[in-house]
Amino acid sequence: MSKMRTFVLSGLIVGAAAVGGRAQQPQTPISAQEGLDRMGIVGYADRMTGQPGDVVRFMVSTAAPRYRAEIVRMIHGDANPRGPGIKETVVETPANGEYNGRRQALPLGSHVAVPDHPALRLSGSFTLTAWIAPTRHDPRAPGGNTPDGDQGILTKWSARDHTGYGLFIENDGRLGLWLGGPGGEIDKVRAETALRPWVPSIPGAA
Repeated sequence: MSKMRTFVLSGLIVGAAAVGGRAQQPQTPISAQEGLDRMGIVGYADRMTGQPGDVVRFMVSTAAPRYRAEIVRMIHGDANPRGPGIKETVVETPANGEYNGRRQALPLGSHVAVPDHPALRLSGSFTLTAWIAPTRHDPRAPGGNTPDGDQGILTKWSARDHTGYGLFIENDGRLGLWLGGPGGEIDKVRAETALRPWVPSIPGAA
């Protein structure tokens, strides 16, 4: 039979951040898809760095039938009015031009599965951290619970055997670190307060 021990500590770290000032919870939360649609156009490249001659693919989503894209050299990317503002120069390249737009749906619940590796089988001290904006925890619901139950942020966890480790948002919205050992015994370290819905945070545990 599995055993579980729960501790409430303030050692779990939660940092909130927002561009240009203090983060604020919207009065009426919207879905992640609605948030992207309101931006008008969003996209990303399939790689962070490249060499001359490399092929870089851009994934773009927009409801507009056409959009214009340009390659620019970013000189200063902070739009804060206290600084010099956005400064960039256009790089002349055949990639600059107009393209057909297409709206790409955001599949909620997307995740990354990493193959097992000896480096992930932690035995000594370690730190887990992530950049997230929790959207499913509703403090107005009965008990302040999330409709999805406990949600894993960064985990190597076996629900069947109660082994491994993981950083979770628990059902009441609090950050939790779960540590499982042989025999099914689970140690849980929980934050004292719940994460704020829709506020970008950097939760971590060490």
